[in-house]
Amino acid sequence: MPIDCSLGEALRLFLQHLKQAGVTQHTLTVYARALHGPFTRMILCQLPEARRGLPIESLPVSQIPQPLIHDCMRLSRPSCFRIGRRFLTFLLHASCLDASLLPTRSTVLLRALEHAPRSWTRA
Repeated sequence: MPIDCSLGEALRLFLQHLKQAGVTQHTLTVYARALHGPFTRMILCQLPEARRGLPIESLPVSQIPQPLIHDCMRLSRPSCFRIGRRFLTFLLHASCLDASLLPTRSTVLLRALEHAPRSWTRA
């Protein structure tokens, strides 16, 4: 069961993790700007009207809109989406995000069927 923390806490934890990993200050600044700017604006655009007036930092991570998660997980996206994908992957590994929210790639399913025993794939 994932640990439910706020978006603000998760962003601070992610940036602190990057800093401890030895990421340069310039890269930290780029990540912080992307996550606090375009990424949070994308979240706000997809939230219901009733939630938009509340501070985005208090939003539980589990309430990040699933369409945004799917958009971030696509491989051919602009840099703010790629940074968002890295942030979401971090949340997944930190047990803050439920893996069931992530999209299942069709190539993964096809590969699993190719490697399955013949008795499983016969109808």
